Amino acid sequence: MRDYRKVMLLAAVLAVSSCSQAPNPVTVSTLPATVSTTVTVTVPSSSPTPTSSTSTSTATSTTRKVSPPKVTQPPTVKPVKPVATPPPTTCTKFQQPFVATRVALMRLSIDVPVTVQPLVNGTLSVPFTGAGVDPRRSFAWQVDNPRVGAPGLQYFATHTYIGSVAIGNLLGKSGGAKKGDIIKVYGASGQVACYQVSDVLLYDVASVPSSLLNAQPAHSEMLIEFCWSYNSSTKIWEQRKYVRARLM
Repeated sequence: MRDYRKVMLLAAVLAVSSCSQAPNPVTVSTLPATVSTTVTVTVPSSSPTPTSSTSTSTATSTTRKVSPPKVTQPPTVKPVKPVATPPPTTCTKFQQPFVATRVALMRLSIDVPVTVQPLVNGTLSVPFTGAGVDPRRSFAWQVDNPRVGAPGLQYFATHTYIGSVAIGNLLGKSGGAKKGDIIKVYGASGQVACYQVSDVLLYDVASVPSSLLNAQPAHSEMLIEFCWSYNSSTKIWEQRKYVRARLM
């Protein structure tokens, strides 16, 4: 009996000892890095459009604020007052010769009216107050002269005053009219004929050549006459000056 108990006790010890031991090592095969999985979805025949999906994606919506376009105000424009058109100042081509209404030599600040006057005792009268213009600031033009721009000589006369600034004083002074100056003759319809000074001549009254005054050139020329060299003793202007110019 005692031996039987020993046998049973030994068997129990062996049973406990076998349970506490680790199991035999198990070798586990490593799975490949990529696993292919196939999912098959069976769609009922009543569904018109089969839907198959292996993954669900979530769309991300980004909202961007858009600024309204900037409105640019147009620049402020000040109204421009109309300006009267000045008379022409450049030489113009004209269809017909014309009667002079103004004569200008701008280098000497001369721009004055012209009066049309007849001959008196065979000579041209100088401008006079009765013509309605300042005699110191005007020209006289002989009525039976060739018109401006026509072949021949257009004869003009003007005054020289003692102790005053008349047109003759300006033309005859030192630095006055000289060769190359441009004289502009204006007409009532906007014509502008340009004459270029070719000579400034000085003669004693008794020796003025008739060929100068009675010249009949084939081209258009103008001749301006004015008194010069006043003798205070005799109160006579002893000389005459002439400005001769040719149509350009």
